Amino acid sequence: MKKVFLTTVMVLVFSIIATAATKVISFSELPLTAQEFIKTHFKEQKISYIMMEKEITETEYSVHFEDNTQIEFNGNGDWKDIKSKGSCLPTSFLQESILNYLNGKHSGFCIKEYEKDWHKLQIELNNGLEIVFNSKGEFLRYED
Repeated sequence: MKKVFLTTVMVLVFSIIATAATKVISFSELPLTAQEFIKTHFKEQKISYIMMEKEITETEYSVHFEDNTQIEFNGNGDWKDIKSKGSCLPTSFLQESILNYLNGKHSGFCIKEYEKDWHKLQIELNNGLEIVFNSKGEFLRYED
């Protein structure tokens, strides 16, 4: 009976601790890597607000621009996801091989979303087509 009670208490304690703390922050509170990325590739955009979500094991940042573009950064300030409900996204930070592929096969379309993890980059075009590249910038596949 004691084991069941202790297990229940531990689960409750960890559930309470794991609850994320979310708050609005200023640009200067972003990691420097994220600040530089925005200054370099989104310098024309006006920031509407920035959210920081802090959990026990990780921190994430979400930058929202006035034109409904949103960038998500991990705790180190590396971008994870970029999406736009309005304008086309910049391509200035893409590898040359990805740019060459897009310009050669899909030159009439613009990018609406990037989603990156440690081994791949998924790009969604404004026609809904999703293209997946590996971390070296090599084409892998189309997704529907």
